[in-house]
Formats: sequence, structure tokens, C-alpha cells
Amino acid sequence: MICVGCFLFLSPSYAQLSWECEVLSDQFLGPQGNLPPDYRISLIDIGLVIEYLMGGAYRCNYTRKRFRTLYHNLFGPKRPKALKLLGMEDDMPIRRGRQKTTRKREEEVDIDLDDPEINHFHFPFHELMVWAVLMKRQKMALFFWQHGEEAMAKALVACKLCKAMAHEASENDMVDDISQELNHNSSEFGQLAVELLDQSYKQDEQMAMKLLTYELKNWSNATCLQLAVAAKHRDFIAHTCSQMLLTDMWMGRLRMRKNSGLKVILGLLLPPSILSLEFKNKDEMSYMPQDQDTYLQEKEEEEPEKPANEKEEEDMEFTVRSYCETQYNSVAMLGKVRTDAARKKGVGEVQNRHRLIPMGRKIYEFYNAPIVKFWFHTMAYVAYLMLFNYIVLVKMDLWPSPQEWIVIAYIFTNGIEKMREILMSEPGKLLQKVKVWLQEYWNITDLMAILIFSVGMVLRLQEPPLMSYGRVIYCVNIIYWYIRLLDIFGVNKYLGPYVMMIGKMMIDMMYFVIIMLVVLMSFGVARQAILNPNEDPSWMLARNIFFMPYWMIYGEVFADQIDHVHSRKLKHRLNSKLWMIENQFRAHGTWRNNAPCGQNITTEDGHVVALPPCKTGAWIVPAIMACYLLVANILLVNLLIAVFNNTFFEVKSISNQVWKFQRYQLIMTFYERPILPPPSSSSVT
Repeated sequence: MICVGCFLFLSPSYAQLSWECEVLSDQFLGPQGNLPPDYRISLIDIGLVIEYLMGGAYRCNYTRKRFRTLYHNLFGPKRPKALKLLGMEDDMPIRRGRQKTTRKREEEVDIDLDDPEINHFHFPFHELMVWAVLMKRQKMALFFWQHGEEAMAKALVACKLCKAMAHEASENDMVDDISQELNHNSSEFGQLAVELLDQSYKQDEQMAMKLLTYELKNWSNATCLQLAVAAKHRDFIAHTCSQMLLTDMWMGRLRMRKNSGLKVILGLLLPPSILSLEFKNKDEMSYMPQDQDTYLQEKEEEEPEKPANEKEEEDMEFTVRSYCETQYNSVAMLGKVRTDAARKKGVGEVQNRHRLIPMGRKIYEFYNAPIVKFWFHTMAYVAYLMLFNYIVLVKMDLWPSPQEWIVIAYIFTNGIEKMREILMSEPGKLLQKVKVWLQEYWNITDLMAILIFSVGMVLRLQEPPLMSYGRVIYCVNIIYWYIRLLDIFGVNKYLGPYVMMIGKMMIDMMYFVIIMLVVLMSFGVARQAILNPNEDPSWMLARNIFFMPYWMIYGEVFADQIDHVHSRKLKHRLNSKLWMIENQFRAHGTWRNNAPCGQNITTEDGHVVALPPCKTGAWIVPAIMACYLLVANILLVNLLIAVFNNTFFEVKSISNQVWKFQRYQLIMTFYERPILPPPSSSSVT
């Protein structure tokens, strides 16, 4: 291990590192107006940049309290004394700018050189590789990647950093070459991670799965699987090893191959059938993440009379299974180093597979499996929707019915569950927890739907007419809860990619709507102004601008109103009272808007009808309408269809990878959810 001071001299000097970091900051983020002109960026600032690029709940070691204490001792007011303890000369320039000495820094202790946990970097090549990645030194980054430990994690972190910097470069309208270069670097590291995973999987399947679930202390306690998801590395998640691990996590301790959904539903409807299902023992789940309490409980239930020495050995084995404190070498992860425990597998492992699991443990493991939670929550959600349908379709009484109280309880407990998700998330600060939680699209829409429902519930409990307003809000709110079913469809291999296609097409349609809005308003404003020159100011003007032109996009051209002078249909219906009523209704009480105009006409019975004079320029409306329909109906609509077609084939070609990537988020969501669905989950949480 290399001490902090030595590390700073192995790499470029701190002054050069700070200067290059300033250049990097100006290059990607632009000049920061809120920083003093002579402000020098520190490693703590670089840690904040790394956290920003990594996103989510990632916490860099540079921003942790222990590192900040050591860093301020080295480069703060106590710098000369600290360097003297390290045997180094103070050849660094004096720090410029305002220096704030707080009481907290005054209380900091000196560096203890005898404590290797404080004055050393545990993985110096990690820090060097991150520095090289941030400085866009790809060859140097690849060199540092080849040395040290946790090669797969380093590749995934480099992949994420390069991809995030490429996004920042493109967002800040920088030269395209920079973004393309960073994307190329990201792809190169991503390919290395996939190749390493593939090689690990070929050497030892279970050790490769352990590698995916091993918590990396140096990388914010994240796992390789989480880093791959953060980097949106679909090839890594779609790898056979990752999918086998996700399948085992999805099934929990249940051993089911075919008709798993039917077996789970049968177990939920007929609980005695749970005892007939097959379960995995703890040896088969050794590569799955688990806490110490669960492990000790399993050990006491399944092997209560083990000798003391064997218990100590298994307690030592748990440190491997928990993956929280052990530091692995990347060469060992490739399967080149075999432990004695792996060699002793054989007859004893086969016997363990047939060991009986207690009945109580079976029931717990059944309901705790993510696949069971999924079907349990889905069945409860469908029941909730049926009750919601009932309360909006039938007459609403002054006091809520039992069905409505159940719906209210479901929404209320669902909101409590969302609060629990925020509080139980990884970040330490509450504001950061909320930010990470809001990064999920469905969380934002759920929050809005719950708030809207709450407003409707408050109005519904009031006296009429406020109660009617609350009922209308109920009717609008149920639309979202039906759309929420699309998220449940993501578990299906065939429906999941289609849901993603819908999302991408919605984004494409937003750009189309902007273009269509320009064309629609150009025709709508001209049409309204020519046909109605004497309108008084009102909000109906805005409605009339969009009303007819919008429906014309879908083929409703209002043919009887294109030409008021020569419409034969209007002449034949002129004497009909029905036509008079219909015309008055369309004109909203104004005869002159839609009535025929021009010369006098003679009806079939010989009666002469005097028509009002036509509006000036009324003949222009059919001409511009023809141009509008040509552009809107033929050009823009077909352009949108072509864009949708391109999106469809783009997603279809990678539909399998897309589904496998989405599958991770779904599995982790139900892996962390309580067993009972709302409204019963409130009593458990």
C-alpha cells in the first residue's frame, strides 16, 4: 500500500493535478461564476464531481469524513507538522484565496502513521485509474486497470464515468469529437467488463455470481451488478451469468422451472399447497446476498446440533457469503485460486440438497420470494382497481361506502410505502434520498396521482356541489392507475419491450407535437380571423382556433362548412327545421357564422330566400385548408409513422437485451418490498 503523501508524488504533483482538474472543470462544466477567481480545486471537490458523474446514491471516498480529516491535516493549517511526520518537505505553494478555519478543523487530530487504515490508500491503482479516466488519458487508464484488484468493478466505474462525461459534453454544446471520444472510451471499458465476466463464468459459475453480488467497500459499497445498471450496460446485464443470478433472486428459495406463475397463484389461493413445493437449501443459495441474522437463523433451524468447531468454521464462511468486509483479488475471482472449501464439495453437498427444510421456514421463504411478492401485490392491485371502478361507476352517497374506504386505505398505505422507500434508500441525507427516489419515472407519477386523489377525497367528503368535483377527480385519477399496469407488464418477456417502445414513441411524439402545433396554429388563427372578424374578446377564441383544425388531422374535415356559397347539401336542407337547429347549435347561437351567404336562392317550393353578404376573403379559407390538410394529414402524419417504425425496429433488434435490463429493476423493487401488499403492509412496516 502507498501512503497518501507518496501517492501524490507518484502521480503528478498536487498543483498540477489541481490545475488539470480546473481545466477539466472548465472544459466540461464551463466556468463557475460562484467560485473565486483564485480558487484551487481540491480532491474533495473532485470527489463531489465523481459523485455527480456516478449519480444515484454513490458516495466517493474523497468526500467521507475520514478522508477529509486526513486531507485537511495534510493540506490545511497543520500541513507543515503533518509533512514532517511523513518525512516530506513542504515544497508546495501556499494556498491562495480565502481560508476559513472552523472550530471543527481546529479539533482535528494529527496523523497516526502507525495506523495503516488511516494513512494509506487501500487500492492506489483505483485512484490512479479514476484520475486517468477523468483526464481522458485512455491508454494510461487501461494500464492502471490492468494492475491492482477488482478489475471488473474498475472497468464498470470507468465505463460509467466516461459515459457521464460524454453526456455532459453533448449537453454543453462542446465539440462533437469530445463526446464521441468519451463514448468510445466507455464502450472499450464496457467490453472489457463483459469479457472479464464471461471468462469468470466459464471458469466457475458460482464464483462469478459471487463476484456480481460482492459489496465493494472502495466503490461506495456497490456491487458489480449495481455499477453495471448505473452505467446502463445492457450487454453486461444480459449476460448469462447476470441473468442466472437475477433468476435465482426472482425465485428466492423456490425451485420452479415451468408454470411458476400458476404454482405461485395456487400457493396464494390455497396455502396448504405451499408444503408441496420444492425449496433450495442454504448451500445452493451461498452466492446470494443475505444478512447475518438470516444466516444464523437458518443455521440454528437446519443444524441445531453441530459441533462447536464446525460452527466456528461456518461463522468464518459467512464472511464470504455476506460480501461486506472481504477484499477479493481479481485473479482469484477468475477462478485461478481454489480454496480448500471448494475442493471438499462432493458427497456432502449432494446430501445437503435433500435435507428437509422446516415447515415454518418453507412458509416464510415462500412469501418472502420476489416472485410471490409480485403476484401477491398484482392480485391486490387488480382487486383495488375493481373496487375503484365500482365507486366511480355507481351513484356516490354523501358518506363513503365500505368499498370506497378500502380504496382510500389502499392509496393511503401506498403513500406510506413510498415514504418508507425514501427513508430506507441508500443516501445518508434526506434531501439526497428524495433526489434519488425522484429519479425513477414511476415514483414521480405515483406521487402526483396520490396527491390528486387526496385532493379529490377532501372535496368528496364535503357537501354538494364540492362532492361532485371530488367525484370528477376520482374519475380522472383512475386513468393513471390503469396506465400503471404497464409497469407490471414489464415482467413479461414479450410485453416488456413493447412498454419500452411506447415510452420511446411518446418522446418522439412530443417533438412531432411541437412541429404540428406550428402548422395547426398557422391555419387555425387565419381561419378564425377570416370567418369571424367581429368577435369580442373571450377564451372561446382560443378554443375555436384549435377545435376544428385539430379534428381535421384525424380525417374530420367538416365538409358541409368548407364552402358556404355553393354547398348543394345546404341548399337541399335549407327548409328543414332540423338543419336550422343543427346550424344554430354549431354556430353557438350566431347565425352568421355558418349560414350560407351570397346571392338569393330559390327553394324547391319556389320560395326566395335572401342570404346575407359573404365575409371578405371567405373564399381563401378552403384554399388554405387544402394546403393545411396536405401538410398535416399527409406529410407530418406519415413522418410520425416513419419515426415510429424506425423506433420499433430499433427496439425490436435489441428487445431481448432491453427486457433483461428492465428485469433487474423490477426484481430489485420486489426484492425490497414488504411481504403484504397495501393496505395490509402498513401494519407490517
